[in-house]
Amino acid sequence: MIVIISAVVQLGMLVFIKYQLPNIDTSGWPYLLKNYGFNVFVYQFYFIMGGCAAIHYQEFVAFIRKWHIWFGVSSLVFACGTVLLYFYNVHVLNLTLNKAEEVHQPFIFIYDVVIIGYIVWLGLRYADLRKNYLPKWITNFVAIGAKISFGIYLSQTLPLALMFVVLSSLPSGNGWVLLVMLPFIYIITALMGYALSYFFYKVPPFGFLIGRPQHIRKVVRT
Repeated sequence: MIVIISAVVQLGMLVFIKYQLPNIDTSGWPYLLKNYGFNVFVYQFYFIMGGCAAIHYQEFVAFIRKWHIWFGVSSLVFACGTVLLYFYNVHVLNLTLNKAEEVHQPFIFIYDVVIIGYIVWLGLRYADLRKNYLPKWITNFVAIGAKISFGIYLSQTLPLALMFVVLSSLPSGNGWVLLVMLPFIYIITALMGYALSYFFYKVPPFGFLIGRPQHIRKVVRT
């Protein structure tokens, strides 16, 4: 019941943010109300859902395993739907590019929920397979990635900026070429972030840049 109420509140809040808030003068509002992206309450469902999942972990895992196909199919459908959502935002609602791509939208909220469920199932499947069925290099790659995952999030600006420069240099009018390249661009960007964060993780004193500060040992001479 708590999760359901939280989801209803979240959905109602996002409907208001998308369809009502742009028409309201918020110049006199407090900072965290008019800059809602920085307001933790806007993300309340994810905290409550995570807390309930942790408290009722076994039931949560059983639910994900039972409905994983539904989560997978829904994730694919909603992922394709984001393309239609973009054109709806731009050509029907006449939103700016930033507002059209904003995460605070009812459709994106539902998409987030189903894809998070599917990602959890992928993690469970990996846990099932890693001991006996996966090569050692894959498990090592994932284990290191888990340690530097926050660093990848922090350092992704650099690879994204580089990709922006590369893509901006392409001739205009090659939309289909760009569409085909997108999966490879995502992979290259993620690998660059991984490599950069791993460097920071292994080479002192840069660990603090990714939240993994190295403790440099002092050599005491006698």
